[in-house]
Amino acid sequence: MMGSPGYTDPHYLRTGIASKKNDIYSFGVLVLKLITGMEAFCSKRGHILTSMVDGDHCEFIPDTVDRRLNGDFDLKEAKAMASLASACIQQSPTLRPSAPQILETMRRHHQLLH
Repeated sequence: MMGSPGYTDPHYLRTGIASKKNDIYSFGVLVLKLITGMEAFCSKRGHILTSMVDGDHCEFIPDTVDRRLNGDFDLKEAKAMASLASACIQQSPTLRPSAPQILETMRRHHQLLH
């Protein structure tokens, strides 16, 4: 198994156990990266993007949205995606959603918002 710093599931790094939930974790990191505009791992500071979010209790902070958007984003959509990302980066793989659950969540949010 290979992975870039910041995207690799810490559970896998601790246990060496590979599963589909490792990919779910990486997807959550990607969603966070899209929301914040920040890199998954900053080598200069040794900062990991997921350290700014507690996977167990994500409280969305609008100030974390990519500043390059200059506030031009839908707050409800950003909150929904932050919540999804938080679910995907849960420390315990068993608490993370499955890929079909992620798709259903995204469809449901899309229907509610549009």
